[in-house]
Amino acid sequence: MDARALSTVGRLVPCCEPSVLIVQSHANCLETLPYALTAVLPEVAFDACESQDDWLSKLNTRQYHAVLSDVRSAEAEHYLLLRRAQELWCPVPVV
Repeated sequence: MDARALSTVGRLVPCCEPSVLIVQSHANCLETLPYALTAVLPEVAFDACESQDDWLSKLNTRQYHAVLSDVRSAEAEHYLLLRRAQELWCPVPVV
């Protein structure tokens, strides 16, 4: 039996390091949130972005364990962020 095939069933497959994409439309939160979260979770790499083009590019070029999004960004363009996160080869949970 192929162990690799079993490792991808029903759970996230870790990439190089734990990573989270932060999608935030408020500049103040976008600036401070990654620093605050890094202080609490130093082993996690946080990327932050504001624009739709930016987060689409990041989701297409890097694997993330999760996406933290504000409600406005998640609902924009008919829930494009949520749909795109679920279309990835390994779906990413969006909080």
